[in-house]
Amino acid sequence: MRNIFLSIFASLLLLSCGGDDGTAPVEKTASELTEEGWTLYTQKNYTTAIQRFGEALVKDANYTDAYNGAGWTSARLDTLPAAVAFFETGLTKDPNGYAMHSGISFTHNALKNYSVSNFYAMNVLNADGNWIFSRDASVTSNDLRVLIAQNYFGLDKYDSSLIYVQTLDAGFTADVGTLEGRRSLAEKIEELETE
Repeated sequence: MRNIFLSIFASLLLLSCGGDDGTAPVEKTASELTEEGWTLYTQKNYTTAIQRFGEALVKDANYTDAYNGAGWTSARLDTLPAAVAFFETGLTKDPNGYAMHSGISFTHNALKNYSVSNFYAMNVLNADGNWIFSRDASVTSNDLRVLIAQNYFGLDKYDSSLIYVQTLDAGFTADVGTLEGRRSLAEKIEELETE
């Protein structure tokens, strides 16, 4: 008897939802919303992109690429604490999400958390020395090497900074024990950032 009642109730519920003439909006999945967010990100429409990533996370709070997108977009919007929070949450769900490791490393650099930035950047390089960000191919492992050099410079570890610069330009030398050498190193890091 109970099964019959449940069947009738379910049928009535479905019928009461009728009247769909095909014009009702189709519910988008977290994946679809995230892809829209990335499209908007590549168009530099960061405000709308962050909305799409947020909508995706409402649909599926475990969808890691939405955290990744929200993190990168928050960083572009200069809401750095939010970017860190999105990346950290995403990494709890996918510890090997190297795009998130990369994003959080750039974010911590902007926050002047140089040691933390290096930790995440080195995670990426140790996993894949030729890493390329799948959502923006202009962001590569070489950008992470420059970032690490910059971080070491910010930590006054000029010898380590020089080593990372030399991975990108083996012919570059500077006596980092001198003020002039450190100035030359800083200029080289700045030059590498713009390449």
